[in-house]
Amino acid sequence: MLINNKKKGFTLIELLAVIVILAIIALIATPLIMNVIDDAKMGAFKSTAYGIIKSAEFEYASNKLLGVNSVVTYTYEDGNETSSIGRSLQYKEKRPQSGIIKIDKNGNIALAIHDGIFCAKKVYNDDKVTVTKKVLVNVVCYLKVMILLKIQTLNTFLMKMHQMHMKMV
Repeated sequence: MLINNKKKGFTLIELLAVIVILAIIALIATPLIMNVIDDAKMGAFKSTAYGIIKSAEFEYASNKLLGVNSVVTYTYEDGNETSSIGRSLQYKEKRPQSGIIKIDKNGNIALAIHDGIFCAKKVYNDDKVTVTKKVLVNVVCYLKVMILLKIQTLNTFLMKMHQMHMKMV
């Protein structure tokens, strides 16, 4: 009778090879997954911007029925909304961290908003909302607000920039 004394199992080198291969796969897959997550978040913020625009269109129609025929401005600071007519926009999405929305006398809508990560902008004559990842935090969004929407004086703009910088520090 022959007795087989061979032990069955994996050697240490085989186990290490498998671990190294799994680590390489994880290193390759992680950035891809993170990009998919960022793209989904950007898409969600873009959807929020379109929801705000739809709400602004509805608000414009309501104002027309009430006889209000002026430029209406909605401003967001720290997630709180204020408006030039004392009413707020009604929508389900999360409120932007800061930004501005303007409805002109003809019902054209422009916006420049951000949520802390992404910045969305739309000027009056654009059909689409452009969403970008924020660079230089609030500077880019507020420059878009000032230049594209032509609001406030340079002095007021600089004061707002200083306030936003102080909140970040």
